[in-house]
Amino acid sequence: MKRATWKNTILIMTSAVLMVLSLISLVAAAMFEWSVKPVTSFTMPAGNTIAGSDLSGDIPRSFVFGYEWAKNRQLDNSTFLTGNGSVLMWHNDGERGRVYIDFPVDGDKKLKFGFVVKTEDLKLAENGSWLRWGIYIKDGLGAWVDMNALKDKPEELGGMLPNGIVTYTPAEVDLGDGPKPITGTNDWFLVEIVVDLPKLAAELQAGMGIITSVRIDQTLYYSSGKVWVDCIYAVPVD
Repeated sequence: MKRATWKNTILIMTSAVLMVLSLISLVAAAMFEWSVKPVTSFTMPAGNTIAGSDLSGDIPRSFVFGYEWAKNRQLDNSTFLTGNGSVLMWHNDGERGRVYIDFPVDGDKKLKFGFVVKTEDLKLAENGSWLRWGIYIKDGLGAWVDMNALKDKPEELGGMLPNGIVTYTPAEVDLGDGPKPITGTNDWFLVEIVVDLPKLAAELQAGMGIITSVRIDQTLYYSSGKVWVDCIYAVPVD
């Protein structure tokens, strides 16, 4: 009787260990992971591959601005977490804003992309618009890769939303007071997105079997207010 009980105990423990390992495997296999959290200070991580992104000089030419942000933006030397400035962008009710950076990547690596953001008097339109961050990928043939195939694999997305050639963050963000769209005035918060480039290339059958370029994108449509961005980086993840 004791021997049978001991065997049952071993079976239960083995099953529990296998279940934990299975869950760990699922988390590790995710192609996208993202997080947002408030910060009061920040140090640029070693190995950053985006030149000039601490904005210690002028706004780098790699920053591309669209819609109203193409004219309503400036280097703000009085508001920053690293370097000597941040990028301030603003627009009025019903207008749109966009900023993005394209840069080459090592498609054999898992990369972490990050930046810090703050807002002032941010008012969202009632049509479902929100401050969002997106990832675009370009393959070895120089084509933007369609990510809609990932809609059937939510476990790979970490809550992000594929829509054609972009996968972007959802509307609701938890800055410590529960999930909700970002509105009003918020002090600095850190946005990080981790992308497993080799797995993504294999899953989406990227041209030449590799991802060669990534675009980090921030958009805000049909709303009003001010948005600052600082400390943009991309680093390999072990």
